[in-house]
Amino acid sequence: MPFPTKSCFAYHPKGWDDAVLQHPAMAFMHRFTHEWCETKTAHSQPFSDWYAPGYELGSHDGRRFTGEMAAKAFVKSVELYSSSTVEISACYLEETEDGYTVVATGMIYANFVVPGEKTCKDSQGREWELCVSGIADDG
Repeated sequence: MPFPTKSCFAYHPKGWDDAVLQHPAMAFMHRFTHEWCETKTAHSQPFSDWYAPGYELGSHDGRRFTGEMAAKAFVKSVELYSSSTVEISACYLEETEDGYTVVATGMIYANFVVPGEKTCKDSQGREWELCVSGIADDG
């Protein structure tokens, strides 16, 4: 029995190259990584500049936050890190009527506010104190 299918954008990166940044959702994800994780400049900007009203964040203890409360919870969750970044290893984007649905996997790298031993490197050779794999699914 055939199943209905839709096309999607599949990306298996080796970094943020010019070709992938042509896709509007990938360009947004790159800006998000830079301004939310690496420089934290977006933390003081209005939630609506970055998040859809239905944005949801799950916490380590099972609580769920939505909307502006989710954005504030994200800011609170990264207070222990002096800097962080995300490197996507696979990303699948499906266009919808009002944007995209995304499933992405990758590595999260961080350095703590109180410095410790740097035990891992990202693909650019930068050293980090913490590295963990993660998945994002907004569907």
